[in-house]
Amino acid sequence: MIIALDVDGVLVDCNTSIREYAQKLLKRQLPAVNDWKDFAFPAAMKMTFEEGLLFHESIVTDSTLPYSFSWYPGATDFVHGLLDAGHDVFFLTSHWSGYPEWVTARERMLHLEFPYLDVVFTHSKQRAQFNLLLDDKPSTIATVGSERGRLLDRPWNRPAQSMFNPYIIVNDYAEFMKRV
Repeated sequence: MIIALDVDGVLVDCNTSIREYAQKLLKRQLPAVNDWKDFAFPAAMKMTFEEGLLFHESIVTDSTLPYSFSWYPGATDFVHGLLDAGHDVFFLTSHWSGYPEWVTARERMLHLEFPYLDVVFTHSKQRAQFNLLLDDKPSTIATVGSERGRLLDRPWNRPAQSMFNPYIIVNDYAEFMKRV
């Protein structure tokens, strides 16, 4: 089976570093990542409109931030498990527009651990060739369809889960492995 894996929010924790960055920038405490109720950073961190603008203007000029991200616990073992089970795995992720360091940092991180896996950057994930996608963004899963997409449960996507939805939700890596 060809399996596509989203990176940020699924395998890599960018949110902790981004929250720390935003707290230093805004000089105030922001909601913990586990309390986020929105996919967009400014809304998730309860920023004012002005703070959100400052955050986005500032973040694209910081070339060190994307190198501070780390793998979620168990993420690399999960990918190795999929490979060991004989699946064809690749990374399917979106880059931040206007933030060139994002692509370089992400490729470096992924290829250090998985030098032979492909990394595909696109904002149109539905166009990629795969049998199954694991992602944390509800709109992406809605676009690819529930027959090809699984939504990884995360605090920031729970509001979308609570509505009538077409998502097949997996709670963790182990549950995804059981369903493959």
